[in-house]
Formats: sequence, structure tokens, C-alpha cells
Amino acid sequence: MIGLSDKQLKEKAPAIFATEPAEFVSENYKFVPTNRIIDEFRNLDFIPTDAQQVGYRDDKEKMVGKHIVRLRHKDLLTPRDVGESIPEIVLVNGHGWQTSYKLLGAIFRMVCSNGMIVSDQEFGNLKQLHKGFDPEDIVTASKEFLSSTAKTFKKVETFQSIDLDKKEIMKFGREAARLRWDDAGDLFAEQVLQPRRQADMGDNLWLVMNRCQESLVRGGFENPHTERLVRPITGITADLDLNERLWNLTEQFAHRLN
Repeated sequence: MIGLSDKQLKEKAPAIFATEPAEFVSENYKFVPTNRIIDEFRNLDFIPTDAQQVGYRDDKEKMVGKHIVRLRHKDLLTPRDVGESIPEIVLVNGHGWQTSYKLLGAIFRMVCSNGMIVSDQEFGNLKQLHKGFDPEDIVTASKEFLSSTAKTFKKVETFQSIDLDKKEIMKFGREAARLRWDDAGDLFAEQVLQPRRQADMGDNLWLVMNRCQESLVRGGFENPHTERLVRPITGITADLDLNERLWNLTEQFAHRLN
């Protein structure tokens, strides 16, 4: 895998190549250029594999909007047998006062092309307000990411080893659905638990979590109230937040059942 070129990155998320922040930020705001962060990761043998940006109404918003970039290390490009997954770093940035610069750990599952954000405790995630760009932060984050990969996949193995009975599966489905619909989530439990492919069938915690994750993010099933199809989550913030909370929920189940 070669990774995305700068031209491809710019097509997906123009704000990666911004040269200044939004006009309305305070004088204390420190501009953190995303393209420089990516270049530092490239120097450390990471490659950008995907990018996404929030919608924008004009050229000004186009160059400051919140965006994410997924990066993989060149030595970790082959899916692990553990969950057929690849570890990633997710870079989150934006050039207005509402967006913090973040580096998040993630697991990308090949069979469904879904990315799961791993909780802070796993990858030593870096989250900070715009206080300036320091290349040493990238070096530190990359080292923590690489050193914690084995620990994270050990946790995936634990999830795979825990078989759920029908009662626990339904309980997980209800609590997962509440992450998106609060108390109304109970009505969606059966739908979010439905497998979408043969590879998702099974009763272990890892598979149950992945079925819920894909359904919650992608929607596409019928709302029992309106009989309309549930829309996918398209917002970057909502997507990241739901994924991280679902991982934490899975950890809670594993701790209780293991």
C-alpha cells in the first residue's frame, strides 16, 4: 500500500493544507498545520490511508473545517488474524476555536471497512487544544502507538473469547443502541444486532460489538416507529464519539463476564 498522495488528501479534505486559522480565533490560538503533522508521520514510516472533512458552505469554511486523517504504519499493513483488523492512528484537527487537535488509536476491521476508536487507556491518545505544533509530540505518540498495539489486540482476543448467551446479547444490543438513541434505543436493539454478512455471525463479544457498531454508524434498517430507513451517522464528531463509547461499553461487558 502506497498511501494517499497530497493531491488525493486535498481532494478529500482541503483543510489539511490550510496555511492559517479561521478569522475569528483569539490571539492566543496556535495554528497547528495538519499537513506538517502528516509529513512528520511519514518520516516515521506511517502512511495516510483515508481522509474526511465536514461539509462547508464557502471557501472560508472549506479551509478551516474539522477533518480526520487515518494513518497506518508500514509494518502493520497486513490484517491481524485477531479480528481481521489493522491498527491505525486517527488524526483529528480543525482550524477554528471549537476543534482540538487529537491523535486517537483505532482498529480498522477489513471485513466491513469499519474503524473502531479505542479508548484513551489503550493507545495513550494525545488530545490537546491548539497550543502550537511540536514534532516531538508526533514522535512520542507514534512510539506509544507501536508499543501498545500488542496490548490492544490482546484485548480483542479477550473479547473474542467471551461467548454471550441470548440474554446478554440482547442486553448489549439495548445498551449499544442507547448510545445513539438514549432511552429510545431499546426499540432498536434487535435491528442493531442483526449480522450483515456471514463473517459477522456468532455470539462472542467481539462479533456482537462489531454488528452493533456497523448498524449504529451506517443505519440502513427500518425504524419501527416511522417505517423509514435509519440514516447513517455522517458527522465526524458523532461518529468518533459513538465509536469510543461503544469500545468502552465492550470493555465493561468483558470485565463483568470474563
